[in-house]
Amino acid sequence: MALLALLMQPCHGFAADVVYSGSLERVGQESISIRLADQRVIDARLPNTRLLTAGKIVAQYDIGDEVEISCRQIKPVWEEDTSRYQFLELTKLRLLRASSPKPAASAPTPLTQAEVLDAAAHSKLEQAREINLEYASNMPNFVADETAMRYTSEGTSRQWRYLDTIETEITVTGNRAVRQQIRRDGRPWTRPFEALPGFKWYGGFGTELEPLFGLQCPTTIEYEGRAELRG
Repeated sequence: MALLALLMQPCHGFAADVVYSGSLERVGQESISIRLADQRVIDARLPNTRLLTAGKIVAQYDIGDEVEISCRQIKPVWEEDTSRYQFLELTKLRLLRASSPKPAASAPTPLTQAEVLDAAAHSKLEQAREINLEYASNMPNFVADETAMRYTSEGTSRQWRYLDTIETEITVTGNRAVRQQIRRDGRPWTRPFEALPGFKWYGGFGTELEPLFGLQCPTTIEYEGRAELRG
């Protein structure tokens, strides 16, 4: 069991885009990879914009498509999914050549009444999805000094014991947070934040919105009707 107290204070904080072309090899929740003609693989972190989310890219591109990416250099950002630091952030993605012809769309068949009602419900869910993803993609960016005091207790005991104080420089970009310049009880911690022993806290703000409403979310959400809460 752990208890955490946080204090944030504002503090302060990059050059021309670099361009690469190659075949699209991977699309993750936070980054993409392309393979160049010389077999090198270039990774780039996805920005917090609606047009370059993982869902949008997957909907418009196929693995193996020849693409051109423009990237800007950023301060190293640790990515949990790939277990590596990202040094580039995607600013533009352009299709050069599709990997294979896209199948022609078949003629639509008339909808039944049940399908019409289901489509109306789906439209409301899509509206909720768009609103929440819009909110998640426009979270404020800032840099702050973060002070976290960690406490611990044994089992279900309510007696809390002071453990240590963690001080970091936290960079929040949208709903992502990166912690650097770490000090533990006043002494520099030279390893990544993730390597700290004991309880750790992650993410920025609204981190659950994009995974829940993103197109890659495996959870099925069904429309149950309208409800009113506090007017």
